[in-house]
Amino acid sequence: MLAFCLFFFIAEISRSWRCPAPPGAMNLLNWSCQGLGNLWTIEALWCLVCNEDPKIVFLCETRCSKSVMESVCLKLGFRQCIVVESNDASGGLCLMWIDELAVSLRYASNNHIDTEVEVLGVQRRWRFTGFYGCPDTVECYHSWDLLIRLGATNLLPWLCCGDFSKILTAE
Repeated sequence: MLAFCLFFFIAEISRSWRCPAPPGAMNLLNWSCQGLGNLWTIEALWCLVCNEDPKIVFLCETRCSKSVMESVCLKLGFRQCIVVESNDASGGLCLMWIDELAVSLRYASNNHIDTEVEVLGVQRRWRFTGFYGCPDTVECYHSWDLLIRLGATNLLPWLCCGDFSKILTAE
């Protein structure tokens, strides 16, 4: 109950900071959920999706199988998704999107999902990469190498979001 109340409080505060979006703007939800294995987390995600109406949702650290994530996507109202299954009790990525978007997978790994996105009926494409940095800070250079390689192959407008916390250190 405390988690739900805290979530509701944060949602109410963020709602008061919200400014109207320009026409044609697209919103996206990025969440490091640290496991979707309990009902409270799925309920919090459902509330976020209902309140914010994102066109794309990227989740990292789902700690779920592909079948569980596909079921979660359907419960949230998304019929299309890309899932990278978790390894044991860590990792797991999921990208979901609405039917009005055409999303093409370029490449995926345990640390990212790289796609091209097109709004159907509009001839403009852009690139979306959902990123999950190496959880071991000693090996954060692998994450930086991945980002450099992804950036080097980019010719489209690019949005890269996700969990960068373990690779952003002062060292």
